Amino acid sequence: MKIILDVDPGIDDAMAIALALKTKGVQLLGLTTVGGNLPLNKTTDNAAKILKLLGANCKVYPGMAGPLIRELHTAEQIHGPTGLGYLDLPAAQEYIGNKHGVDFIIDEINNNPHEVTLIAVGPLTNVANAIKKDKSVIDKVKEIIIMGGAVYTGGNVTPAAEFNIYVDPESAQIVFNSGANITLVGLDVTLQALLTEEHIEILKEKGGKIGQAIGSMTDFYLERYKDHNKLKGCALHDPLAVGVALDKSLVKTQKVFVAVETKGEFTRGETLGDVHGRFGKEPNINVCIEVDEKRFINSFMETLTS
Repeated sequence: MKIILDVDPGIDDAMAIALALKTKGVQLLGLTTVGGNLPLNKTTDNAAKILKLLGANCKVYPGMAGPLIRELHTAEQIHGPTGLGYLDLPAAQEYIGNKHGVDFIIDEINNNPHEVTLIAVGPLTNVANAIKKDKSVIDKVKEIIIMGGAVYTGGNVTPAAEFNIYVDPESAQIVFNSGANITLVGLDVTLQALLTEEHIEILKEKGGKIGQAIGSMTDFYLERYKDHNKLKGCALHDPLAVGVALDKSLVKTQKVFVAVETKGEFTRGETLGDVHGRFGKEPNINVCIEVDEKRFINSFMETLTS
């Protein structure tokens, strides 16, 4: 299975990268980075550091630094000033490629038509720009898995909106309306996939250097979840998107037309699912509405401790 991961590391992005690289049968063609959880220079550096830690044989390609028309909104309060919580990793400049991330997405999809799964777990700026630059990728990409949105639940950055869509709703609108085969892994399911303190201790004990690294990151992440969300674990948002790409049976989906709010004063970035067809538009998104969270967590733990 060939995948491209479009990321903005970020703690859960780092875990998603680890899950992809540790899963047998997955060929990670490369990472592309976007301004999101942190500015682009930090997301790129973090992605390179994770690749080096994991001994990957691919590179990271920096993409768009900010949204199409808005100022960048970041999330250091959740991921820490470096973006990796308490984890300190050595520089990894050798893992940063010299091609623009948008061009990397376009080239890899064109070189591997109908074979590449594009997993986007940050703001959708790179994906939207790839579509704008070369519309043929819509038909050539195998599918696009998006971690983003909150179709049936409230948001996590405002009552209406999930972070990735909130940061760049105009890009999300372009991608959602592109006609590509899209599955949306949103807060409707990711808030059910929680990594607890017990899981983190097991990763530290049995996961080697990767488990130790994840433990250092998630200690910080877990503190923020206790403070901000009153949850007993930290959500595996981005790893679940990778999990769904690998195994669709983990989730139940519903295909509906999903609109993105770009003009609302209080609802910027809202993902509105037209369950009853009142807009009169064809369904455009496979929305994940249920997840077998126990099976996913068990698979995640097994992969990262084997």
